[in-house]
Amino acid sequence: MDQTDLGSFSNLDRMVPSEFDLIIDDGLHSPHANIITLTYALRKIKVGGWFVVEDIALEALSVWKVVAAIMPQSYEVHIFMATKTLVFAAQRLA
Repeated sequence: MDQTDLGSFSNLDRMVPSEFDLIIDDGLHSPHANIITLTYALRKIKVGGWFVVEDIALEALSVWKVVAAIMPQSYEVHIFMATKTLVFAAQRLA
């Protein structure tokens, strides 16, 4: 699967369930790739479920603050510090 290719997600969509309780992005560790995965995950997460991006470089914090600010209101977003990296977590509320 290529996180930078939206077509890869179309292929993946045919092979996985329609909804998930949890999706963890442990891929390229690049904001560009993570955001593409996020756009896919937003329509796949069940109400009450979570989307998580781990191992985010501290230098990318400003990018993730913007992402958090433009997330749909139906998601609660958290950005927190892990061991020397950041984690972005979004829970679907409705």
